Amino acid sequence: MKRLLSVVTAGVLLLLLTGLLRQTQVNNIDEHYDIVDHLRSIERTDLVIVSDVLKTQSSILPNYDVLATDCARFDADLIALEKLLSPTVARDEHLREALTALTAHAETRSVLVEDFKSENAVLRNSFSYLPRAIELLAQGLPKEASYDSLRDLLSQASTLLMRYVLEPKSDTAQTIEQLMLQIETLPVMLSGIEQHKLDNILRHIWAILYWQPETDRAIALLLADQTGTAIERLALDYSNYHRQLARRQNRYRLWLYLVAIALIMGSGYLLWNHRNSAMLKKINQQLNGLVAERTVELKQAIEKLKRSQAQLVQSEKMSALGQLSAGVAHEINNPINFIHGNVQSNRQYSQDCLELLSLYALHYPEPAEEIQDFIESIELDFIVADWDKLLNSMNLGTARVKKIVESLRNFSRLDEAEYKAVDLHEGLESTLLLLNHQLTSRPSAPIIEVVKNYRELPLVSCYSGAINQVFLNILSNAIEAFGADHPSPQITVSTTVVSTKQVHADQVMVSIADNGSGIPEEIRDRIFDPFFTSKPVGEGTGLGLTVSYQTVVEAHKGDIAVLTTPGVGTEFRIQLPVKLASDQSN
Repeated sequence: MKRLLSVVTAGVLLLLLTGLLRQTQVNNIDEHYDIVDHLRSIERTDLVIVSDVLKTQSSILPNYDVLATDCARFDADLIALEKLLSPTVARDEHLREALTALTAHAETRSVLVEDFKSENAVLRNSFSYLPRAIELLAQGLPKEASYDSLRDLLSQASTLLMRYVLEPKSDTAQTIEQLMLQIETLPVMLSGIEQHKLDNILRHIWAILYWQPETDRAIALLLADQTGTAIERLALDYSNYHRQLARRQNRYRLWLYLVAIALIMGSGYLLWNHRNSAMLKKINQQLNGLVAERTVELKQAIEKLKRSQAQLVQSEKMSALGQLSAGVAHEINNPINFIHGNVQSNRQYSQDCLELLSLYALHYPEPAEEIQDFIESIELDFIVADWDKLLNSMNLGTARVKKIVESLRNFSRLDEAEYKAVDLHEGLESTLLLLNHQLTSRPSAPIIEVVKNYRELPLVSCYSGAINQVFLNILSNAIEAFGADHPSPQITVSTTVVSTKQVHADQVMVSIADNGSGIPEEIRDRIFDPFFTSKPVGEGTGLGLTVSYQTVVEAHKGDIAVLTTPGVGTEFRIQLPVKLASDQSN
């Protein structure tokens, strides 16, 4: 009877063990990577669509083929993602809500893109037609003086239209409308063909005045679209789902250990009581090996998932940020260079005009009463005194924009080799310039002071874009360490050269210290863990310091240390070799 009871108990434990083993099966890694790849592609394509809309509106793209391709790629990726997530969303309510929200935003954004395409097409058609049509009509008018007014009004309307398209202001539109009314009421006799051309010109001018605000409104709605936020929410919910799945597998693994121990104890009891239990011993050994193998596999899979998720999410965000910042810098650079280069010419033209006015005043000291009244109404003396100051302000403003564009390009480093010797001070300066608004624009809080203690450094061979991201992550955390009630927030950035006996080459050290609140002792050892964050849900991903640690320690064979005292401040010390060991061997 006891033997039968032992056999039944062992059978029950074996069945329970089999069920637990099924619960600890590792998820399909290929399917997970497909989902992450589609999320990454959708996020990248969303940014590209907004960029191409702006390029189309400014006529950088001659047609809508590229924009249509972007929208089709986004829809294809979204359909594939919905298919991959269909088994998962049936089990997770948050994922289902996030996917539904993304689909709704995508449909809304598709309607907005189509509205923009139709409105912008009408606008571009009218604007491309008008200059040549006005020129041909002016050339075809009789050379009599009675037609000069019509020519002048058409020329003014053409000039104001170009200004209105570049900067659609309401007062410019009102001026154009007044010119059109004057053209329509001119007492001139036109032939049937000339009148038809004039009617077409007026119709296209009215079209521009109507469709330009509509196109601007469509672009504003596209820029305010929440599709990107919905993508980030879906990615975050998917990451949370995988973390919960890993926790559940850990619980089943604990039960697996307990059942395995019970089974081992039962097998030992049977072996002790029955000399002929060789078969049970063999089964016990096989089960032990299976449990150990499954445990190792499960641990490796969980660690691999954590690392891959952190690297994929952060690398894609930085790739999109680098491409977007480089594209914005490129698009701004050309028009700002045009404006900056023409300031000097404007200065020369203004001086010539003022000198001409001075000569008129010298040779005609008593102007007509109408001219004298106009001089007083426009305050000519103030214009003469303020004109040069206005040009100086324009010159300083364009120079400031050029410096910001240069910092954007230096931070993204997309126009340089990925691995090369760079000046770390240049990267620090670019990063501080990009964070300048967070340092100075602090409502009801003191401005954060930045103290720089730079020493002469050699060029450091590294992945410059990744190192710049490390600086950005640590400086952003330092800024967030200050509360609104901090009396004198300060960040100190120091650089120096150090020598170590463990490596052949000298190393450089970058120190970023703040006098903020410090890091609490209970979370100090977890700040570099993937997905760990002390911020509220939705405000941080917990990847910044993780990727920074991987970049410095794993990719560059350096070191990153943290010194912190609660209530006093925190210091991050980043130590990098001047050259990697592989470079030295070469």
